[in-house]
Amino acid sequence: IIDYKFIDSTFEKATKLTKKAVKKFGARGHIQNLYKTKKVKDACTCSKFDISLRKQIKRCNININNLETRIINAINSSAYDKLTKIDFESLNNSIFVGTGGSFAGAKFSSKLINHLYGINTMALYPRDLYYRNNNSVDSVFLFTYSGTTNDLLVSTSLIDNDNKYIITKGELQKVVTKIGISKNNVISYRTGTNKGKERGFLSFEGALAPASLFLKLYFERKSKNNIEEFIRDSINYWKNYFGKYFKENKKMLKEFLKEGNSFNIFTGDFTESAGSDLESKIIESGIYDCLIHEKKNFSHGRFINYENLDNNFSVYFKQKSTTEYEKELLKYLDTNCILIESKYDGILAEFDLLIASQFIIYYIGKVLDIDVSKPKYSDNAMNIYFYKGDL
Repeated sequence: IIDYKFIDSTFEKATKLTKKAVKKFGARGHIQNLYKTKKVKDACTCSKFDISLRKQIKRCNININNLETRIINAINSSAYDKLTKIDFESLNNSIFVGTGGSFAGAKFSSKLINHLYGINTMALYPRDLYYRNNNSVDSVFLFTYSGTTNDLLVSTSLIDNDNKYIITKGELQKVVTKIGISKNNVISYRTGTNKGKERGFLSFEGALAPASLFLKLYFERKSKNNIEEFIRDSINYWKNYFGKYFKENKKMLKEFLKEGNSFNIFTGDFTESAGSDLESKIIESGIYDCLIHEKKNFSHGRFINYENLDNNFSVYFKQKSTTEYEKELLKYLDTNCILIESKYDGILAEFDLLIASQFIIYYIGKVLDIDVSKPKYSDNAMNIYFYKGDL
């Protein structure tokens, strides 16, 4: 007897079986033969076959290789025109909100707007915003790759939609429909020729593309240089720099980058976005535990932890200029530290080092021969990953 109960039950079983098949072969397994068969004359070979494993392509490689094109497309999209129509000079208190990889873009943009206009800005995670009194906040900028991240929607549910701006690669109409926000307030860098999205846990375009839109504001007001040339130069510089560095220091890096070693990041001044981004990527890739230190705060006792942990490995982000304190700190850290120094100071260093962060994790993955964008995780973890509701 075919009834709705039977149909629902069958559908549920089919879904579970499909999930198992996708885990083994991938969602695109049908593109190539799943089995290798050998022809034998006058014999049936239907039960004699070998599984043809799908070629494993590192998502991290794909995302890095497409990074320059995607960022340039973003700054040349209509999203920038919408951004220029926001009257930043009339604002007093603005909060920039992001989660996961998007937080780095929120942090950078917050610093840039404060630097350009002198208004009070703050970068927060959604849950931090949720538990604040936001009566004096006159604008909120939400950074979300999909455009519909539940945490962001819940955390800003009590804030007037007219005061909300969403920076996203999400489809404009989908974002507008789900949130009930004006089209003018959705700053989407998705275009007809730039629809493709990153796959995997780590966010490369999701961190840099939104930040690049705000960087263009800086170039329009403060710099005579060409932003496209700056971005291309920075990407090529760090790609070549780390390619050479990791090749020349392969033996040393393999020793430092062993499983169980402690990974320290030193940041502060105009290096915060890069520090935040790299920490997020290290944690999300699941390869190391990671500690992030504000450079001066490290001197107030954090060195005790550093000295009592074995096998410390450190990344030190630095703008072009060097303070006297930094000289002492770098002398203390000595050889257990990779110094990543920008050719620039200020806001340009902040963005330049954010680009550098993408290539550090990329080359760490190459040394370890793993796809850092595709970490291992438990099925139970998906319960909190897909959680939608109160924060």
